[in-house]
Amino acid sequence: MSVISGGDISRAIAKHNNHAGILARDLINKGILLPDEILNDEVNHQISKHFGRGMLFDGYPRTLPQAKHLFAQLKKYNHPLVVINLQLKDTESIKRLEMRLICSKCGDIVYPKHVVRNAQEYFYKLLNRCTHCGGKLVKRSDDNESAIKQRLAQFHHETDPVIRYFDEIDCLINVDAKPEIEIVADSVKTALIEKLK
Repeated sequence: MSVISGGDISRAIAKHNNHAGILARDLINKGILLPDEILNDEVNHQISKHFGRGMLFDGYPRTLPQAKHLFAQLKKYNHPLVVINLQLKDTESIKRLEMRLICSKCGDIVYPKHVVRNAQEYFYKLLNRCTHCGGKLVKRSDDNESAIKQRLAQFHHETDPVIRYFDEIDCLINVDAKPEIEIVADSVKTALIEKLK
């Protein structure tokens, strides 16, 4: 399965020293999402590149135009669409995002509460290293309370209509994201199996 991440796309664009890259860096640092046109163009490229395999979209679509664009693109390929809405209160989101660390090498996300399963993972945790590749764990510059609150306000303004849209076209599954990650993963798997019957 191919993972197509809106955040990864945004950060990849931000690495370029052109107009789009400069704009992307500025918006990301302010906790503001990139314009629909920029993301939609890159998503089109990703869909054509990964077509024929399952695709998991993470952090995209976040606006109603993006949602309608994605639905239309997948419909062209006769590709089914299931949307999982992980429900979490803002206060819990802020707390989790302020704690998370990112591997500077592979991009894996790590939380201090992650279960350590063996001696190697314990050793890496002590050294503040990624348990998958050994890369250094760092904090994202936009994982601060001010930027997170800005992202959440934008989420409610722009993404709540997306959730309603996918509910109306019967693509939506709501899953409680408060429990431990293993419980949430099982809930998602069960809901997906049921939806795809």
